[in-house]
Amino acid sequence: MICPNCNRFVQDGSEFCVNCGAKLSVHQQPLASEQPSASPNLCPHCSAVVEPSNAFCMNCGAQLAAPAQNMQYGAPSQPYNPNMAPSAQPASSGGFCGKGVLALVMSVISLTFSFSLLAPFFGICGILGIIFGAVGMKQARAQNLSGRGLAVAGLVVGIVATIFSYLFGLLVFFDFLAYLV
Repeated sequence: MICPNCNRFVQDGSEFCVNCGAKLSVHQQPLASEQPSASPNLCPHCSAVVEPSNAFCMNCGAQLAAPAQNMQYGAPSQPYNPNMAPSAQPASSGGFCGKGVLALVMSVISLTFSFSLLAPFFGICGILGIIFGAVGMKQARAQNLSGRGLAVAGLVVGIVATIFSYLFGLLVFFDFLAYLV
C-alpha cells in the first residue's frame, strides 16, 4: 500500500507509515508486488518486529532510534507538507559581509604605507582595519553571510600593519631626535 501523507510504499497490514509516522486507514488497498520481509529488529515501545530502514514503528507509530533515509536514485521524494516543522539549519541569506572587504582594504593601505614617513598617520587605517575586521567577523557569523575570511584577513593584516607603522614611526622619531642632538 502507499501512504497518503508521504506517498511512499508501506507494508500491508501496517497501522502507521514507517517513513513519516502517519496513521494509515484500514481501507487502503495493498500493492500486489509488495512482499513482507522478516527482521530481527524490535520496536523499543511495543516490541513489534520492524525493518532496519524504518523511521517509525508500523504497529505503534513510535519514532525509532535512527530514521532511515532513502537515498536511492529515482526514489520518490517527500512532497511539500506545510504542517511539517521547519529545518533546524539556519537559512543562509546569501548576502556578503562588506565590512570584511573594508577591513582588508584599510589594512592593506596601512601596510603599504607603514614604511613611509607618514607611517603613524596611515597606522590609523590599520586600526580601522582591526575594528572593521572584528565587526565583520561577528556580523558574518551571526547573520550567516559570506566574506568571513576577508574579515579575518583584514584583522590579521591590520594588526601587523599597525605594529609596523608605529614601530617605524618611533624609529623615525628617535632618529630625528638623534639628528637634532
